[in-house]
Amino acid sequence: NLDLKGTAQRAFQFCRLNRNPEDLKPGKFAVLLEPEAVAELMEWLSFTAFGARSLENRSSFLTDQMGKQVVGTNISIWDDGTDPAGLRVPFDPEGTPKRPVPLIEKGVARGVVSDHHYAKFSGGKSTGHALPYDDAEGGPAPAHLFLAPGKTPAKEMLQTLDRGLWIARFHYVNGFLNPKTALMTGLTRDGTFQVKNGKVTGAVKNLRFTQSVVESLLKVVALSKERRLVADPAHGFAGVTCPAMILRDFTFTGQTA
Repeated sequence: NLDLKGTAQRAFQFCRLNRNPEDLKPGKFAVLLEPEAVAELMEWLSFTAFGARSLENRSSFLTDQMGKQVVGTNISIWDDGTDPAGLRVPFDPEGTPKRPVPLIEKGVARGVVSDHHYAKFSGGKSTGHALPYDDAEGGPAPAHLFLAPGKTPAKEMLQTLDRGLWIARFHYVNGFLNPKTALMTGLTRDGTFQVKNGKVTGAVKNLRFTQSVVESLLKVVALSKERRLVADPAHGFAGVTCPAMILRDFTFTGQTA
């Protein structure tokens, strides 16, 4: 089910648009994040917020928040290793079958994933999210995240943004600045474009962001109808299936050469 044509077209488009990038003064901007950029942030939340160990040590932004609204009502996030839209894995390294686990439903905190050791955080039963031995020290974590789509066709997302920055992806992200608020920092890469009146006006040099992802998920203006599976090559059959996202007031604190 690889969309080779679409992937090649996006790569060509970003290469063509990314010529002669200009300087841009850091500040707060509305941003259109491609699914690859959204997935990078979601992967970090997997380790800092959505696992039972982060509840035990009280470092997750979900600590003491179950049943309460923590992000915007247009945000629903779950993990499901059985969904063919993702990278299916039938069971975890402990042999526990995978099953859907709601994490956030319409902005409300619903749960975390667990293994046998942390089963008390999921009703006494493992959710099937033990990590391989080499990674187990960090505790259980989602590996098959899904973010609910929105109603805006992907081809209309630029017009919906109107004015701001269009970002292809992030890298060198550090999600440990303050896990309790999901404060992260990182760099844009592979295309950062200025948008005015719903059209790209030019490329800008890569920027450093420093932003609370929880705060950002309270300011999501639009989500695309279409989603993409973004694989995580560092963690085997792991990935995030997510839409593109427009959000307000994303903070950039520096610029790279």
